[in-house]
Parts: sequence; C-alpha cells; structure tokens
Amino acid sequence: MSILHHIFAIDVKTLLCVIFLTLLEAFPNAHVFLSCNNHVYKKCSLCYNSVMNNVVDEYLSKLSEPQQSTLKHVQQVIQTTIPEAEQVITYGMPGYKYKGKYLISFSAFKDHLSVFPGAEAIGDLKEQLQTFEISKGTIQFTPEHPLPDDLLESIVMHGVARIDNAKK
Repeated sequence: MSILHHIFAIDVKTLLCVIFLTLLEAFPNAHVFLSCNNHVYKKCSLCYNSVMNNVVDEYLSKLSEPQQSTLKHVQQVIQTTIPEAEQVITYGMPGYKYKGKYLISFSAFKDHLSVFPGAEAIGDLKEQLQTFEISKGTIQFTPEHPLPDDLLESIVMHGVARIDNAKK
C-alpha cells in the first residue's frame, strides 16, 4: 500500500499539511512557511507527528490478525527502546527515523512479516538471526515465529549506534 492510499483516508487540511511538510523535507533550505492551526511553522512537528501516527495506525488497522498484533508489538518494542525516534512512512511502510536518519521500518506481506533495519545490522547480527529468513536488508518472520524482543531491541540499538557514530 502506498502512502497516498493512507493519506486519502484523512481530511483535506491534513493532506495539504503533509504535502507541505514533504516539500519542506525534500527542500530543507527552502524558505517556505506553513500556516497550521493559526500558527506559522517552518516545520510543524506536532501536526506532522499526529499525521504520521494516524497514517501508521491506519496502516496497522487494515491488517488482519495475527499480523496486526504482531506488528503493533514490533512498533511498541521500537518505541520503548528508543522513545525519541520519529514515526514515519517510508516506501509506503511504517518506520522510524532517529536524529533525522532512517532507523528501521516494518511491513506485512501475504506469507510473512518483515523488518528492514539495513544490511549492516543484519550482517553484524547474522548469528542471532539464523532461525529467520534474511536478505541484504530484510529480516522475515511470522506471527508464529516472531522476533524475540531482546533481538529486536539489539537490532534497533544497532541502528541507533550507526546513526550516532556516523560522520557528520
């Protein structure tokens, strides 16, 4: 499902806000201001976070059980592990950014669920991931064989360390 599919489930004012925020993120040096709730913001983080939460909740609500509860648990573990991470939609999937950089995303598919932590995390944690189907940047699992919380926390913290240690 695409982000547009999710956006059309929200009101027009919110849609316009998302469009402006997307443009601001694409062109961070642009001198564009957004009027939101009678205030002027260069980037309305409260509105943006509210929109992203609604879009992610909408994405998750459309899943059937047990996929829905499994991915909600993934979401909860990520939020508990790194509460300052920002919820986003990336490539049509729920995900998180940390300090403005991609951290992790997750999605449901017909026969499995996946988290997308990036190739570095998978390479470094390969031994712990032996019981899961993995590819360059993806870990596949099922509701019957979910990622253990401690492993998911390690994956998230690996991403946090990658971002914190990146050259600026």
